[in-house]
Amino acid sequence: MNINPELLTIDESDKKNYYKIYYEDEIINFWINKSLCPFGIENEYNKYILKIECTNQNIINYILTIEDAIKKRYNLADSQMKSCIRRTTNVKYNDIIICRLRTDRYNKVNTVLKYRPETTNYLKTIYELEKNTSLNCLLEISGVWDLREQFNKMGLVITVKNIIM
Repeated sequence: MNINPELLTIDESDKKNYYKIYYEDEIINFWINKSLCPFGIENEYNKYILKIECTNQNIINYILTIEDAIKKRYNLADSQMKSCIRRTTNVKYNDIIICRLRTDRYNKVNTVLKYRPETTNYLKTIYELEKNTSLNCLLEISGVWDLREQFNKMGLVITVKNIIM
């Protein structure tokens, strides 16, 4: 996965603290296959968070390249950019991507969940996602949040669109 930072477009006209981001005028979507969800679903600041352990270094570099392009465009120091990647120094673990689950305005999760095989798991919900679950995810880099006025920080919003277990 290669990305040319010059082809990134950030649309600042939508909301005050949230900008949409596009690559070649398309929403940025990509699959992460055979990854591990070590912690299950977490609730942070009334948002559902999924931390995905990623073994594919190309995906990590892809996200970091987008973050670097945002830092250059807005002249941010490293301390001003809140990264979606948590690097690990321990050889035993892989880097973690921090993603949000897609929700509606009532904070109900809209992320599509499919189980394999469907016959034995057809009544399970996303809230039953257990720790250390292996999954395939379709991720979307849906935007950039900008809280420079209040906290002097910016960051990417990575949303989970689909989960296949």
